Amino acid sequence: LLTPRLSDSLTRAALVQRSQDPALRSRFSANIEFGLPDEQCRVEILKQYSQQLSEDDVRTLAKATAGFSGRDLRDVCSYAERHWATCIIKGAVKDGSTPGLKVYLEAVRARRA
Repeated sequence: LLTPRLSDSLTRAALVQRSQDPALRSRFSANIEFGLPDEQCRVEILKQYSQQLSEDDVRTLAKATAGFSGRDLRDVCSYAERHWATCIIKGAVKDGSTPGLKVYLEAVRARRA
């Protein structure tokens, strides 16, 4: 016999709640939805991933990423920085330099494609 304990809990995650079986959803006592970050939240997230950008550049990037999740923002920054590292290796840009806003915006366009 299983006896419930106060410390017992079950957590589930779904990208799209509609994709979950209603019978399964009915077994949870609470449903907490985390929506997409608004512009100010995107600014704060992007500050963590693109520390070399100016405040104005981060705000411009946040405006350009409306509808992006936190993971999307991380992936955009990773893509931009990997692309920049490739350019350094190929000698196309100065070693030790950092990617600017243009590189990040190109990564946003690539992510949307």
